[in-house]
Amino acid sequence: MRHGTASLLLCLLAACFAVTVAAQEAKDQIPARLADIRAAILARNADGIVHWGTKDWHVVDRSGAVVEREAYLTRTRALFGRIEIESLETRIDLIEANGKEASVEITQTMIRRERDPATGQAARWRVHYRERQRWSLTADGWRVDQVAFIGDSDRRELPEA
Repeated sequence: MRHGTASLLLCLLAACFAVTVAAQEAKDQIPARLADIRAAILARNADGIVHWGTKDWHVVDRSGAVVEREAYLTRTRALFGRIEIESLETRIDLIEANGKEASVEITQTMIRRERDPATGQAARWRVHYRERQRWSLTADGWRVDQVAFIGDSDRRELPEA
C-alpha cells in the first residue's frame, strides 16, 4: 500500500513540475514571439504576424465573427498598402499559463498615416486597442491560435506632425 501511495505522490509531483515548467516556458517564450509579431507589424509584413500562429490561427472581430487566416492576410495586406506606421507600443498586460494553454492580454497603441481607400486622402491617426489571445504549447513551442479584441478600439485623428 505504501508503494502505491509513494508512486501516486511521485506522479503528482511530476505533473506539478511539468505544469510549472510549461508556465515558465510560456512566460519566457511568448514575450519573445510577441516581439517578433510587433516587428512584423512595423515592417508591414502580414505573413510575419501569423508566423507564430497555429495552422488554425484566426481572429474573432468585435462583432464576434471569425476571420480565418487567409481572409485576415488579404485584409491586412490591403491595409498595409495604404498606411505608414510612425510608432507602435505593445504592452503585455497578462500571461496566464495553465498546462498546455495560455491566455495573453496585450494593449497596443499605433500612430500611423493612413490613406482613405475611397478618397485617397491621407490623415494621421492614433489607434489604441486591447487583445485577448489564446496560445497553445505545441511541439514547436508556444503558438497563438486565436486573437480576440477586448472592447472597442479608440481611433482618433491627430494633427499632422
